[in-house]
Amino acid sequence: MKPTRSILWGLVAGATIVAAYEGVAWAQTGDEAPMQAHEHHHGGHGGDMHGGFGSGPGEMFGGFGPALKQLNLTDAQRQSVHNIMAAEHPQMQKMHEQMHTMLQTFETTLPDDPNYATVVAQATTQSQEMAAQMVKHMSDVRSQVYELLTADQKKQLPGILKSIAAERAQMHEKMRAKWDAEHAKD
Repeated sequence: MKPTRSILWGLVAGATIVAAYEGVAWAQTGDEAPMQAHEHHHGGHGGDMHGGFGSGPGEMFGGFGPALKQLNLTDAQRQSVHNIMAAEHPQMQKMHEQMHTMLQTFETTLPDDPNYATVVAQATTQSQEMAAQMVKHMSDVRSQVYELLTADQKKQLPGILKSIAAERAQMHEKMRAKWDAEHAKD
């Protein structure tokens, strides 16, 4: 895989996990503020928690927050999810800032810079390491939240996740078709 492509996939995975984190937080309250903030910060694509964001190598994480919303968590469950997310927020914030710093360094280094190859190599390694750390971290968070669910909620979850994945795939196809149509004119 080309270094730039590795960096981009690492960043997509990282952004996916950040969106998933925000999605779990959103599911606790029904408040859409975390996603709106994410869209505003990253330029938005008209997506919502069911589509547009969370596609890519880490897509399996993106549907977990909206799925929790559909499971009708009890007040006690929502509070427990809130507590888990509050405890995890500093670590996720730190990872997000590291990813942002790495991306900023990569984006501001031009190919004619004598250190360009070094910056690309470092960004490739860092993005892969950060993506792996984020996947592990979100897996741990997801496991903690999953343990809060009742047996009935756990039974419902696979169907809800499949539905969300189907919605996301449909949205992705629409976005791809729109992009193809817009760029076919070029």
